[in-house]
Amino acid sequence: MGGEGFDGAVSEFETMGISIDRSMNISFMKAPVCGSQDFLQQFSKDKMVAIKKVFEGIKGIRGRHVGLYLLRTCANVCRVVYYCRAVPREMLAELLDDFDHELREAVEEFVGLTLLKENQWAQATLLTKGGGLVIKEARGVADAAYAASRGMTAEASKNMDPRHVLGRKRKGCRDWGKLSGSWGW
Repeated sequence: MGGEGFDGAVSEFETMGISIDRSMNISFMKAPVCGSQDFLQQFSKDKMVAIKKVFEGIKGIRGRHVGLYLLRTCANVCRVVYYCRAVPREMLAELLDDFDHELREAVEEFVGLTLLKENQWAQATLLTKGGGLVIKEARGVADAAYAASRGMTAEASKNMDPRHVLGRKRKGCRDWGKLSGSWGW
């Protein structure tokens, strides 16, 4: 058991100068594992600072084709997909919405329209053979990325921890049930 309810001996760690975080706001490999709503919102805000810088840099490119190509092929998509593979969509809602908003604004700038209508945006997300620009929204890939990652790591997780059950809610993780419904680690 962790968090404020943990009563294990940690004094030896504290005497070595190691601070003990009892908040249950946990990140692993730069992705949130569990935590409060405030923790997840701050995570999203922190990540969007760097992502916005990349979008601003791409928007500053004069060549529309080059800018659009960069939006399609990079523009922090790999970083966001990493978070999608590691964290359930519900825990990343703010980050995904903010990313998709910035992506849409950048695409609008490159195609020369200040506000794309919903049907125009939907078309932009299609493959080129469907008349689209191959723009990938983070929200659109989040569930598939997480499910694929969980499926690919389920056996290894079970080997590391025989108690691991795919889809079970994690006990002791504040706000987990509210955020993820039936998802769990």
